[in-house]
Amino acid sequence: NRFPAALAAYEGWIERMPGDSAAELAHATTLAWAGRLDEAEARYAALAQRVGSVGAERGVARVTGWRGDLARSERLWRAITDRHPDDVESWIGLAQVQRWAGRPQSADSSLRRALALAPTSVEAREQWEQLRADRAGVAEPSGLRTHDSDGNRMTTWSVTARGRAEGPLRLRLTGTRREATFLA
Repeated sequence: NRFPAALAAYEGWIERMPGDSAAELAHATTLAWAGRLDEAEARYAALAQRVGSVGAERGVARVTGWRGDLARSERLWRAITDRHPDDVESWIGLAQVQRWAGRPQSADSSLRRALALAPTSVEAREQWEQLRADRAGVAEPSGLRTHDSDGNRMTTWSVTARGRAEGPLRLRLTGTRREATFLA
């Protein structure tokens, strides 16, 4: 979380050791983590063009998704998986963007591909669990009972359920039941 110090260290190193693509990639990643997405994308793109780094290509796709341009991000991830079909990280990145776009079936397919390539991938398993949670939906019950000094009683029960379907559709249902006894 000390981004200014980390960025200064990378910049100093890159100045002394020009052409160190691993340091340039780490510098771009740190820029992205620091929220400087435009600078990160520019650095990733320059590195990808100069040395053909798949890591830099992934960086551009990731930053594009973080910025909210999910359609462009998905196109970039697909281009990477087309060129590098055995790159597990790219399949995971594609699945994540598909999940963010509200397309769980597509994300499921991409994660299956990632897990076929690397069955023990912790990152793929975490994305799988997040996808499962997205699909599962949530039900939140609540209840409130009140009694006053005059013997009046009221009970309210509520349930809110929400879930997600394929596409941008989100479903939310709310039900409430009230019972009251007024003696006063």
